[in-house]
Amino acid sequence: MAAERRLMTRAQVAQAAGVREQAVSQWVSRDSSFPRTVRNGRRVGYPVDAVAEWLDNRKIHKKARQAGDPPGLTYYGQRFRLAVGLAAAPRHGTGAKQCRGEPRQRLRAWADQLRVPSERPERFEAVVLSLLYVRAMNPTGWATLTRAPIGSVRAAAAEVSRRLPQPLMAATEQLRDLKDDWWSTRLRRVVAKLAEPPTSAADTFEFLLDVFARRRHRSPDEYLVPVTLARLMVALVDPQPGDRVHDPCCGPGTLLVAAGQHLASTVGPAVDGASAVLTGRATTARTWQLATLNMAIHELQCDLSAEPLAPDRANEVDVGPGGYDVVLLNPPFGRTEWSVPASRAGQEWLCVRPAAYDTASAWLQTAVSALAPGGRAAVIMPNSLASGLTDQQRPVRKGMVEHGVVRCVITLPRNLFRETATPVTVWILAQLDDPPREDILLIDARRATRTDGSYQALTEAGSEAVLDAYRRWLDGSVVLVNGTSPITAVAVTRDQVRDHDYALQVDAYDLPRPHATPPTRPEQQASADPRGRPDPTEDRPDHRSTLGVATTKDSLVGAIPADWWVGELHERCEIRLGPSGTQLPASDYLPEGVPGVPVVMASNIRNDGIAPDLKVRVSDRTAERLSEYQLQSGDILLVRIGETTRFGRVNEQENGLLMGNTCIRVRPSPAVTPEFLAHYLSHPEVQGWLRAHTLHGSRSSMNKSHLSRLPLALPPTTVQRRIVAAGGTASYVTV
Repeated sequence: MAAERRLMTRAQVAQAAGVREQAVSQWVSRDSSFPRTVRNGRRVGYPVDAVAEWLDNRKIHKKARQAGDPPGLTYYGQRFRLAVGLAAAPRHGTGAKQCRGEPRQRLRAWADQLRVPSERPERFEAVVLSLLYVRAMNPTGWATLTRAPIGSVRAAAAEVSRRLPQPLMAATEQLRDLKDDWWSTRLRRVVAKLAEPPTSAADTFEFLLDVFARRRHRSPDEYLVPVTLARLMVALVDPQPGDRVHDPCCGPGTLLVAAGQHLASTVGPAVDGASAVLTGRATTARTWQLATLNMAIHELQCDLSAEPLAPDRANEVDVGPGGYDVVLLNPPFGRTEWSVPASRAGQEWLCVRPAAYDTASAWLQTAVSALAPGGRAAVIMPNSLASGLTDQQRPVRKGMVEHGVVRCVITLPRNLFRETATPVTVWILAQLDDPPREDILLIDARRATRTDGSYQALTEAGSEAVLDAYRRWLDGSVVLVNGTSPITAVAVTRDQVRDHDYALQVDAYDLPRPHATPPTRPEQQASADPRGRPDPTEDRPDHRSTLGVATTKDSLVGAIPADWWVGELHERCEIRLGPSGTQLPASDYLPEGVPGVPVVMASNIRNDGIAPDLKVRVSDRTAERLSEYQLQSGDILLVRIGETTRFGRVNEQENGLLMGNTCIRVRPSPAVTPEFLAHYLSHPEVQGWLRAHTLHGSRSSMNKSHLSRLPLALPPTTVQRRIVAAGGTASYVTV
């Protein structure tokens, strides 16, 4: 049995390193290589040995020296080891598998000096990462490369690759194909630069995968899973020794590396002798090579097969023999076609057979079928699958929910991935035959991130909040997290999910409020039915409701007076989409500066109004032809394509303007005052409903069908004006 690892709190780490706790917090949040917290029974903390190794590479600034530091003490690791009683670290610069240590910020500056060619960047990346493997794991081969004359360095690289054992020889095949002139002068420079990366080889490999993905802004096959997300997914499914962990679409191996590190950080090595715990399947030759190198440089044993998958099988949805305890999966859900192996052509689907273009649904259902009893899966899916209302998405969600295999769905923000801005969700799934729970945990983690350039990155606090909420839910504790937490979490029953079109995002549900509305008595239910109720009119100018069990009912915005009208938006407003591209092509736009009728686009809807800088204009003749799309005072204009929660109210000065194809016009009936409708649309619950019913693809969008079903709670017009006059400071039930 492995010896118990010593753990320390963040405050204890700071004290031993001789810094303030805030400094440790900055190390944690800014440097993904800082050791993660681990759990040992009920204790959670930072492993002392791992922290010491990390601090061994962090030099003490001269202004941070302390009077009690012994002579020659120049690294935080030395100070930390003295404080906690650990043996001294090896001298810096020694060891074949450890490159010279410096902070992560120097690694970025070092990587910026690697000039990636604009043509075939993937090939350059493969060469650099292959050389990095040789540098870290094959000191003899590396010495051959560094001593080779400029004219023979390409031949030396090819020879080093040929001498590697399989499958590493195949994984480094790019070193044997450096025939073009570009490499004749540059290979020596790359070798020289790789001789001195400022952090460990494994960290450098991980960092370069991220840097290359940032520079490409796209992926030739599969998207790179951010390391912080990979670690969170692994922690959620918590693989244990002896578990069979499989990634059927492993990409560069990020999830498998995270799984191996998780196993090693808990009770020791991820494998037991020659019996591999980790298995994976790469769908392209490029990802197979990168995954093979990634596992090797992290010294993890993993069965990735001896050679890449045949190109004609790249689109196969195949999880192998199944029976896995843990499945980790980031499938290429953007692919527009998929297939199954010939041996499984007649397989039955858990929910429905996906459409030919619906790769995401195919992988989601297949992940469940691959699990052994007691197994669990963490699967990345497009955001739209969690709440979309298409004929493909809803039946899949319904089937997954009704079979009881959905444990948790976590909503993540846009721009989390380097190669796509598409927002995603993480689904935690259970095996089909496991006893189903009656509730599902929904987590909104869109605020659990920090800005990282033009991207978002999960923070440690955000990841810990997600993990804590999930563990408490597993333990049977009541989970409701909001307020100051970086996440919002709520457990919903399957009955609630059925009532919400099987939506699996927090925004679709009304979270419990501090003051619960009293339950409606049976005799009140008939009076609460909107059918047959009179429209709100001016006939009752002194109408005022009082709060009480007998006079209130529930609605999207909470408790409201029982005699308010409740229905859907289309029942009280006319809803019209902007003209199509065929009706109003860009060729109809007038040149800039030419007078004409302004066209309001989604970008012009700001601050609950229409911005004055309307640059798109059309001729009077075109405006007359499209008169049905003209605006009038009192209209509410919503964004159709883009940030669908934005809206603007049209005033007198904007009468006669034309709406563009990225807008939706809502024209209130006499029973609805425009001011109240604008006030209602700004309500947090309504904004959440709009977000939950937004379609997510390359661009977010709202369609007319969804918007028409927006629940509307409508008082008499005199009360509408009173609510608006109160500025929204009063509760609807007390106005």
